[in-house]
Amino acid sequence: MSNFDEEIKRINDEMMADGTVDQIIRDNLKKAYETAIGNAFRWGDLNNAIEKRIKEIMIPAIERSDLSEYVTKLDDVLTQIIHETALPDHKTLIENFKTLICDKMPKTITLEEILEEYGEFVAEDLDCCGREVDTDDSPAYVDFEAMVCVEESDRHRYTKSEYAVLSCTIGYDEDESNRDTFERKINLVHYPWDQEEGYRIEYGCANDVTSLKNLPSFDAWLIALSQNGTHLVAELGDHEEDDFEPKAEPECEWS
Repeated sequence: MSNFDEEIKRINDEMMADGTVDQIIRDNLKKAYETAIGNAFRWGDLNNAIEKRIKEIMIPAIERSDLSEYVTKLDDVLTQIIHETALPDHKTLIENFKTLICDKMPKTITLEEILEEYGEFVAEDLDCCGREVDTDDSPAYVDFEAMVCVEESDRHRYTKSEYAVLSCTIGYDEDESNRDTFERKINLVHYPWDQEEGYRIEYGCANDVTSLKNLPSFDAWLIALSQNGTHLVAELGDHEEDDFEPKAEPECEWS
């Protein structure tokens, strides 16, 4: 046992003499300083001061940058792809993508404007199988009624924000499958800090690019409004309605 103790003492003396212990202390002290200084830059007053200064410099620089040229170039490329491809899924995907990246969405919008967009959307895709045909002039399917209304919402009643729902529907006498296909419920909210009048439009977005090919054009437009922070200038209970003509043309047999 005494030999073991002597061996330990000898190794210890050697490490003390050749600087091994000194190096270990230096290495760990260096790590301690690196950790302490690194944390100071990640959190706390030092990090906040640096982040604030960077924002003060970079935000004005970015705001002064004109990116419209690049948006125009992207739009030209997408338009070219649409014209060159014969695949309808690709065309829908690109058209929806163009809608979502549009930088010209309005800050405010009216119920009349939403009704017009909604009515055109339904008119384009309405299933007219079995629909009555008006033959007074040139054959055409009878008009359908479209309605938009700002309704009460039960979301977060006890907050200071004001919530409502924008309901988009077609006439109650329409086929049930058509009504289900085209009915839309859009969340509306007015936050206490909002500067714009009316309600902010809040509509869910597509999960990924591939889902855009199955996204109806009206939904893509609503998402773009939502991303832009567009406000609907309307009050609870306001509504608009109008008649629209389906785009499909009937095939009539004349006797």
